[in-house]
Amino acid sequence: GALHSLQFIAGNGTKRFLKGGRVVGMSHLVGTVDEEEAVVCVAEGYATAASIHAATGYPVAVAFNAGNLAAVTRALRQSHPRTRLI
Repeated sequence: GALHSLQFIAGNGTKRFLKGGRVVGMSHLVGTVDEEEAVVCVAEGYATAASIHAATGYPVAVAFNAGNLAAVTRALRQSHPRTRLI
């Protein structure tokens, strides 16, 4: 529920995060996680996450870069230990 960083995307597609912003383990959730939810997906980018959510109805955490996928998955496992992560 708190803003920890921003991602800036230039006209040429270059992506940069806010200097000093927290990124590792942080994500944006598309959909909502019900504590009884059986599945939560994790995706690298927003467009992929939105497509997965639209196709499945599952909540999807956006990691924003491939290097953050493992950290986001660990954070989700800690906060939602009963869910199946995909």
